[in-house]
Amino acid sequence: RHRLHDGRVIDVEMSTSTVQFNGEAARMVMVNDITERLRAERSLARLGRAQRMLSACNEALVRAGSESALLHEVCRITVEIGGYKTAFVGFAQNDAAKSITLAADAGEIDPDMRSWPFSWSVD
Repeated sequence: RHRLHDGRVIDVEMSTSTVQFNGEAARMVMVNDITERLRAERSLARLGRAQRMLSACNEALVRAGSESALLHEVCRITVEIGGYKTAFVGFAQNDAAKSITLAADAGEIDPDMRSWPFSWSVD
């Protein structure tokens, strides 16, 4: 990482070598801005994870013995393959509070979360 004079931070690849300059030993430093390359690599990695998640979810859909098993498996896939810390599925209820009933979860779940009053209300 390198901070430019204008404050922007870029990713760089740097190499150095010893050279002779006017009869004296000197260091030659070559710096290459690899910010765009790393951005493209991260984007491709995200796309690859999304494709692996979709494939695994499709397989889970075919193999699921029940809706509950499917929802739990999709949450597990989202965490393990997708790289998310937490995943959960909830069902919107048509009650006055517009509440959401937690149906499945995976990952780092705060134990208190299960008792939170989830809602699909805009308020």
